[in-house]
Amino acid sequence: MANFSFQRGILPPSVGVRQSWAIAGAPSESTYLAIHVKKDGQWKLDSVRETEIPDGPAASLALQELAWLVGEWGSEDPDAPLSASVTWTKNKAFLNYSFKVSAPDVDDLEGTQVIGWDPAAGTIRSWLFDSDGGFGEGTWTKKDNAWIVRFSQVLPDGRKASATNVYTMIDANTFTWKSIGRKVDDEFLPNVEEVKIVRKTSARPAKETNTGVEKTRSRDAKK
Repeated sequence: MANFSFQRGILPPSVGVRQSWAIAGAPSESTYLAIHVKKDGQWKLDSVRETEIPDGPAASLALQELAWLVGEWGSEDPDAPLSASVTWTKNKAFLNYSFKVSAPDVDDLEGTQVIGWDPAAGTIRSWLFDSDGGFGEGTWTKKDNAWIVRFSQVLPDGRKASATNVYTMIDANTFTWKSIGRKVDDEFLPNVEEVKIVRKTSARPAKETNTGVEKTRSRDAKK
């Protein structure tokens, strides 16, 4: 299938431009620009420039490296029960990560983290909101098979927290998570040691237990 227009505009009467787009079969789409020159009363092709159109939205393409997170996840440590569910939004523009963390003698902490591509900054970012009323954002950087998330958060009481969270992919059904450099205002908190997280089902890669990740939790801060 093709579409084209023949343009004269402000060009000399002897020069014309033909700009088109075409879909070759199903998988490939491209545009091309053809310049025609009129000689001896006939239009003749002078030059052609073709440009391939990338498949899918830029956000979807950028997030493919995190597609393995999609699915249902849970920790193996009975003393630190947590669960997470990661799904794509429409058009795979964002990854939606819902999580739940349980701990003795306190209400379960639940939250949602949205992971997306920031075209202005040219990087993957995330935005997190939890059931305690805290919210924050992170910047994702890949190093080998690990994703390093520099996270900052506003706690429910107004204090500011920060941490570096590391997600390391072990295989398609396993990854580890740890949080280091944790800080609330000017006070440093103990690191969260590496936690092993496994896929509950083989349905799809899920998003890590963001719950642990994006969390310099307010409860931690109060300790």
